[in-house]
Amino acid sequence: MSEYLKAVQERVVIFDGAMGTNIQFRNPTVDDFWGKEGYNDILVQSRPDLIKDIHAAFFDAGCDVVETNTFNSTRIVMAEYDMPDKVHEINLAAAKLARSVADDYSSKGRRRFVAGSMGPTTKLPSLGHIGFDAMAAAYTEQALGLIEGGVDVLLLETCQDILQAKAGLVGIFDALKKSGKNIPVQVQVTLEATGTMLLGTEIGAALTTLEMFDVSVIGMNCATGPKEMNDGVRYLGLNAPRPVSVLPNAGLPQNEGGHAVYKLQPQELAEFHKQFITEYGVRIVGGCCGTEPRHLKAVVDTCATWSRRATMSRSSVRPQVRTR
Repeated sequence: MSEYLKAVQERVVIFDGAMGTNIQFRNPTVDDFWGKEGYNDILVQSRPDLIKDIHAAFFDAGCDVVETNTFNSTRIVMAEYDMPDKVHEINLAAAKLARSVADDYSSKGRRRFVAGSMGPTTKLPSLGHIGFDAMAAAYTEQALGLIEGGVDVLLLETCQDILQAKAGLVGIFDALKKSGKNIPVQVQVTLEATGTMLLGTEIGAALTTLEMFDVSVIGMNCATGPKEMNDGVRYLGLNAPRPVSVLPNAGLPQNEGGHAVYKLQPQELAEFHKQFITEYGVRIVGGCCGTEPRHLKAVVDTCATWSRRATMSRSSVRPQVRTR
């Protein structure tokens, strides 16, 4: 068993927060993007010091895991910036950068981890934007770079289309086979405020699809804050056969002056996560859009002391009710 999965078994594991939000706070210049303005992932090469500082800030807050700055580093997205030939290079650089920071913060008895972030791309295969095989191949290519860079877990996140999630997992497991490595895979879907994925898939249907794959963790992230996630988290807690992860936004975004503003306060996020851990048996918590190191510091202070015994005491006696 990997060190990451051992940690998940032994304690609550805490992920970092938003990469994009914290990049914006550091006000990168147009020149920092090397002519690819809007493509945050290029900063692992143009401004590695900035990305390193973000990783370090979350480890300073007490997080166990940081995500690579590769959310948009598939050929599908990078082609829109005229750099599809840089997929392996960017993912490798991002993984090595995060790995170096994690190793610096690791100490005897407490290892810090790196999750290879793999976003949903800009295409929806269910709507015919891209073929299944082409999407799977794009994920294989991305995963190979992350694997070579030394990530501890491959994170397929913010899945809006269940067919995209399937293609992503097919691609990821193909990469693992090609690399000869045995790295855990974590998959997270996104539920809109309506309670379903973007194209209408309910959480029960999503779980039925995802649990057919040999994934190690199934969870949710993005789109909404923790309050709106509650029903989906409860369903996964009662029904998922794997550990559950929850990484909400800092509340629902509010438009102020044309900008998305997230107003959930750090202790509010921490209290929601405490509920998810103690009532639903969630094993992995963290943050998504709008969450800063101060949010995760509150989560660490409130939730990090919960042992496996504490989190499993309720789930060990609860009925496994399946409603799908």
